[in-house]
Amino acid sequence: MPPFRDAYPEMFLAIAQDHIRAAEHAERTRLARRRWWRVVQRGAASR
Repeated sequence: MPPFRDAYPEMFLAIAQDHIRAAEHAERTRLARRRWWRVVQRGAASR
């Protein structure tokens, strides 16, 4: 039984790219949320 990667190379690449895209999106979301949270904190402090 060959590994999945060898049996379906293009499908494996598609899945890998999907995971990379999801990871990049998660990272961007986390950074944006942190930035937004800092803005909210600053706004609450200045009130």
